[in-house]
Amino acid sequence: MVDAHSNFIRHIVASFILIHLVPVDPAEAYLNLSKTAVSEEALQAARVELGLDQPLVVQYLQWLGDALRLDFGISYVSKKPVVEEILSYLPATLQLAAGAIVLLIVISIPIGILSALYKDRWFDHISRLFVFAVSAMRSFWLGFLLVYFFSMKLNVLPLMGRGGITHLILPALTLALAYCSSFIRLLRTGILNYLKSPFVLYARLRGIKESRVIGTHVLRNALPPVTTA
Repeated sequence: MVDAHSNFIRHIVASFILIHLVPVDPAEAYLNLSKTAVSEEALQAARVELGLDQPLVVQYLQWLGDALRLDFGISYVSKKPVVEEILSYLPATLQLAAGAIVLLIVISIPIGILSALYKDRWFDHISRLFVFAVSAMRSFWLGFLLVYFFSMKLNVLPLMGRGGITHLILPALTLALAYCSSFIRLLRTGILNYLKSPFVLYARLRGIKESRVIGTHVLRNALPPVTTA
């Protein structure tokens, strides 16, 4: 909990500092987006309106207080509250996350189980090659490849937009594959460790079916780390 709290504070401070390190005057950017003529008087008025005339510490405390109240200000582009902009896209974000989790489970668990059960055989070699290739490839590049192949070449999935389930497949698959390698490695390692456990040996000696040994004893103990991740 302490580490998580420290990381959270560091991220907040880093975000605030990065905003002020951008080599663009926020007041000037605000005026340009508002289609207002940039003059010294307009810049000064914009700095007062945005609170940029205050000392940096005061700006930080005010910014932090507003953020904790979920007050992220007004969008320079749409002129709407930023929190409303975020909430308007939240359903699509949750839909995408849910689709990615489903694909992650469907892809990772079978491959992780089979690669452990068929260790050092052809399926295990192929799955390890798949894990290496996916983990070495950046997700945005993988997304480009999927769009190029399935949308532009085969024309079987939409290129962009939001609608039916077909619009969800490519972005959800891109997100899922980015995490598949970690999940498959975790599950494979866990299953291999538990296959050597005494309780598995005793279960086999009792004549319990191998499928039940794997499903009830091994998989049940190997899944918690994956679930936590």
